[in-house]
Amino acid sequence: MNRYPADHKNLVFVIEEKKHVDLRIRLRHDDLSQVKFFKAMVDGYLENNDLILQYIKGYKEKNQIQSRIKREKSLKLIEKGKEEAHRFAFSDDELENIFDIIETGEDI
Repeated sequence: MNRYPADHKNLVFVIEEKKHVDLRIRLRHDDLSQVKFFKAMVDGYLENNDLILQYIKGYKEKNQIQSRIKREKSLKLIEKGKEEAHRFAFSDDELENIFDIIETGEDI
């Protein structure tokens, strides 16, 4: 029997034993489980958290992943996306009104 819902996936990767031990020590120090830590990192990455993006940018530079031009273009696209999201953002009240209209089937 599977312990996870069908729409969930496992992530598996291998690291050196010392890194694993060091990670467990740091996580214990921060009162985090491995699951909570990795979920937080995935959420931050997918939400374009500035601190995580800066770290990834440095990692890619250090490890020569992507060209400098492609990295810069990627960061510009993320910034443009944030600006557009902010520009078209609805307040909580506006969103609630929209969902009320959809729910009742009213014409706008």
